[in-house]
Amino acid sequence: MSGGKKPKVRARAPRKQYAALPWRTTEDGQVEILLITSRETGRWIIPKGWPIKGLSPEASAPREAFEEAGVTGTPIEAELGHYGYDKRLQDGRSQPVRVSVFELKVSGEAASWHRVKYSPGLSAPQSAAQARRIQCKIAGPPARGI
Repeated sequence: MSGGKKPKVRARAPRKQYAALPWRTTEDGQVEILLITSRETGRWIIPKGWPIKGLSPEASAPREAFEEAGVTGTPIEAELGHYGYDKRLQDGRSQPVRVSVFELKVSGEAASWHRVKYSPGLSAPQSAAQARRIQCKIAGPPARGI
């Protein structure tokens, strides 16, 4: 290129994902939020995934919660909120992603699931083998669910 100008890099359009925010109440009224670990980094995340052909966003989110965390429940149809992140692709580039989040009031759980981890309080568990649940104490119930 002449003149020292850099070629323009076209920004990638954000792709969509749908996530579930699975929650339940304990016998003593505490709200527990389910988190899982990501496959790539081991970070704590909520179950999320790409759109599923033939399913609406509010139906895709509970499917992801079942596939990734082994939970079933009643979805709240309105989007709770959204967030964005950059997904690292295999070729080293990043893809912007907009994740729409839907509440899921948990009513059933698989006996065990490979990526589900919880622990009392907000700190990460000391041993993933010992931990099964993360109890997050929040100021109040989810926005619309209880």
